[in-house]
Amino acid sequence: MTFKNQLLNYSRKIKVDNKNNLHFLICDKYDSEFFLCLHGQPTWSYIYRNFINEFENRKLNFIVPDFIGFGLSDKPTDTSYFTFDQHRLNLITLLEELGINKVNLICQDWGGIIGLTLPYNTKIVIEKLMVMNTILPELDFKLPQGFMDWKNWANANKEFKISKLMKRACPGLSNEDLKNYDLPFEKNQSRCGTVCFPNLLEPIYSEKINFFKNVKKYWTSQKPKKTCIVWGMNDPVFDHQVLERIKKIYIDSKTLEIKDGGHFVQEWSDKFLVEALDYLNE
Repeated sequence: MTFKNQLLNYSRKIKVDNKNNLHFLICDKYDSEFFLCLHGQPTWSYIYRNFINEFENRKLNFIVPDFIGFGLSDKPTDTSYFTFDQHRLNLITLLEELGINKVNLICQDWGGIIGLTLPYNTKIVIEKLMVMNTILPELDFKLPQGFMDWKNWANANKEFKISKLMKRACPGLSNEDLKNYDLPFEKNQSRCGTVCFPNLLEPIYSEKINFFKNVKKYWTSQKPKKTCIVWGMNDPVFDHQVLERIKKIYIDSKTLEIKDGGHFVQEWSDKFLVEALDYLNE
């Protein structure tokens, strides 16, 4: 199924903060658990198009949201809106409005930084987990230099063309893919999301490190039924040292290392998705 047809069949919007509409794709027609797929910066639900087709092949339900400021969700112009707490609350609100509290989480980049905190001090239960190229802030582990380089570059190039970034990061993308990555901002919509997100991670280390310490403790005591770590080993942002930290948190996980995979490892899904889903669902 093309992504255009995915949008036609599955798109919905919901107001999450009395003002902004959050766009998401949802399939709830099967007698199955839900897979919640969370994207990162500066992508959107398009990055999960191949996952959606595989979910359909397996008759699995899914929820694939666009963070506010990204994709087809509303794009506020007030930079103060873009905080970790607000985006976490938006996801909690989405699941509450849908009446869903048990999900299998698939996450990458900010999708992991935010998504992996969802069950802490909430009624949300993550039963199975697929973690891809992300980070959980820890006091004794500094942000990688690759992330700092990315943040500095993004701040110096605030209006960067998303398709150019994706072409450099994922050389196998087609021209149609690249066009679709630019689609959310083709009418000069606010870029506050892509501008603010690179600068949200550092403050966490000074403002929310105890929160993340408790999140880590949560995962050591409330293990998912199954966890699969998928890592693009050619990631300049979150390198193999970050992978090792993630593996220490989810010690009983299956790990799939995608040697030529980059930061946006979803774009190498042909090399891992079937195996990863087979493992989670066996």
